[in-house]
Amino acid sequence: MNEYPPASHSTDPETSRLAEAEVTNNGKRGAQCEQVRQLVEEYPGHTSLELAAVQNHLDRYQISRRLSDLEDADVVRKGLARACRVGRRQMVTWWLEVGQGELF
Repeated sequence: MNEYPPASHSTDPETSRLAEAEVTNNGKRGAQCEQVRQLVEEYPGHTSLELAAVQNHLDRYQISRRLSDLEDADVVRKGLARACRVGRRQMVTWWLEVGQGELF
């Protein structure tokens, strides 16, 4: 995944666009995408909150942002919602798209 869709919105403050540019340009966004892709591969059908609970590198919000990037790139897909084992409320599950074992 070499190109990323915009993560900030036109209504976001300039600081959001600057933060997006920094995390993209310094390689953190790509590294986080790969970490999250590996999590979904290892824990298919888990929610973003459950994925955050099984590791200690990324918080739930970083994972959610990278799941959106990966979904836009057709690397992962949303599954059915179910009661999250961590958050105890309905949340979508995440699955690796067929043939997406490696990003790079």
